[in-house]
Amino acid sequence: MVKNLLDLSKIESGEIVQYKEPMNLNVPIGKVIEMMLPQAIEKGISLEFQPHEPLPVIDADVNNMEGVFTNLISNAVKYTNQGGKVMVRNRVKGGYVQIDVTDTGIGIAREDLPKIFDRFYRVKTEQTRKVVGSGLGLSIVKGIIEAHLGSIEVESEPGKGTTFSVFLPIKS
Repeated sequence: MVKNLLDLSKIESGEIVQYKEPMNLNVPIGKVIEMMLPQAIEKGISLEFQPHEPLPVIDADVNNMEGVFTNLISNAVKYTNQGGKVMVRNRVKGGYVQIDVTDTGIGIAREDLPKIFDRFYRVKTEQTRKVVGSGLGLSIVKGIIEAHLGSIEVESEPGKGTTFSVFLPIKS
């Protein structure tokens, strides 16, 4: 919780991006997949990564990118029931690298979608009651993505799953 509050403070002050360097996003995403795989296996969830090769280089802070994808992928694992699937794919779309984190989890109701990036907002349903969290993760993710001149979108259907799509500009 303290780390999340510090990250929010850095986002507000414009200091969240410490050091941008040219990078291929397949590296930090692969690292996060490897880290999350034991939790997925324990839950009986298929966790797959379909990297686009060759993926164009972006300018980004590697720690920020690891944080973004740790949050998105861990949320996907948390909110997906046993036997479900989490898929991470990336591709080039226009001048951006698009990364999709898709799950077959519980989904998010349409009325909650506009609020999920708000600080401290948590979707309250019978299914989310057991999941621990502060409601800061997606707010931090959005702040980091925007600090890298990117954007994030979400599509979801209750009972069918959710896709978060991150768009980051390709290095010119």
